[in-house]
Amino acid sequence: MLLCAVAIAIVLAVRVVQGSRAELRRGEELEAAGQLELAIVHFRRAARWYAPGNGSVDAALTALARIGSNAERAKDVELALSAWRGVRASILSTRSVFTPHPERLREANRHIARLMATHNVPPMDQGKSEPALEAEHLALLEGNHRPNVAWTLLALLGFVAWVGGVYRFIDRAIGPEDELVTAAAWRWGTVVLVGLALFVLGLAFA
Repeated sequence: MLLCAVAIAIVLAVRVVQGSRAELRRGEELEAAGQLELAIVHFRRAARWYAPGNGSVDAALTALARIGSNAERAKDVELALSAWRGVRASILSTRSVFTPHPERLREANRHIARLMATHNVPPMDQGKSEPALEAEHLALLEGNHRPNVAWTLLALLGFVAWVGGVYRFIDRAIGPEDELVTAAAWRWGTVVLVGLALFVLGLAFA
């Protein structure tokens, strides 16, 4: 069983690295050809094939940052936003109990906030200074939108108890003649209800 799990993990790791490398190469080809919008799409895909130690992810994030910085210098705000948002989205889409590449995420947030403070400012914000708008955007971008780990684990525990309780109820609380086994019904019925309650509670506060 352990060998099987290790083999599956190795196969998945190889697939992740290969997928990331292929998308990175395609992005580099498109960047070299001047098709920057399409290059951003493939660099984002490469960065989302995340695995610890996968160098293609770092290269893809570097490429996105390069396109974003170059676009800013060229005053191409839309392209710059697309690239920096690609960095941000790629990192956030691969986070779990921790967020990979936190420095790159902070860098992307700063660039996005600066660009949004000067580009297509809505009428309601026209009276605000650029530094004030930038600070507002940065605060929103850096807000903690991560699910609460403790409540998430509680929801998972509730789900396991709920589903497991249903299975046990069917298996233990219903006799061979389809009669209800009272003691087992009370026991596993309680497990089902408690599990469902924990699942809903965990989702509500996660």
